[in-house]
Amino acid sequence: MTATDQAPVVLADVRTTQRRWRWVKRMLWVALVVALLVGALWVVWRSPLLAVQQITVRGTTALTPERVIEQTNVPLGTPLAAVDTEAVAERVRSLPRVGFVEVRRGFPHELVVVVDDRIAVAVISAGGRWRTIDSAGQDVDSVRAKPALPIIVADSEAGTRAALAVIAAVPKSVKQRTRSVSATSRDSVELTLESGAVVRWGDASESERKAEVLVALLRQPGRVYDVSAPGLPTIRQ
Repeated sequence: MTATDQAPVVLADVRTTQRRWRWVKRMLWVALVVALLVGALWVVWRSPLLAVQQITVRGTTALTPERVIEQTNVPLGTPLAAVDTEAVAERVRSLPRVGFVEVRRGFPHELVVVVDDRIAVAVISAGGRWRTIDSAGQDVDSVRAKPALPIIVADSEAGTRAALAVIAAVPKSVKQRTRSVSATSRDSVELTLESGAVVRWGDASESERKAEVLVALLRQPGRVYDVSAPGLPTIRQ
């Protein structure tokens, strides 16, 4: 074989070696990237480097932080990324007097639970005790002594909702003077004030307007204040 015959063979071998080396380098880079990804996933999902070391409770005054932390059922050392925040919120929400709940991760080591208490706005008589309820009609507590809140007297859930809508609409100055709110139906709501005067509210429509009119009417003496038609309010002595 002459020198000219050998040259193509050598050149082919060099090219083959170069292709193999490029392939090896690509495989090495792929392996490195996969290793980095696996390592990162392990750090996030399994490693104690990003585990729960502290659970912080904010917002609630009705419950102790210890009670809320117990209800989260998240052991310290749990990988933070593995915590199901929706499930934790649902467990905390099942506690009495808890309304809104938000659970968020505070990397690297904190789980934050924000709780808004349900606020009692009215009471319902219940067999010698008083059930306090929030603006959505949910039970807040059961007590023996009546709190300084309006009593709701209603024959149905619709009536209770209408009464609660009126309580939410009246200003604080009127709410403090309200002894009870009765609703034989959602279209017939009446407030009885501590003075004994009665406010005929009607249904829960135009509540904001009715509240404004009522505040003006209460500056005048009367026994019955009718704001069911806020454009034509009346006072009866």
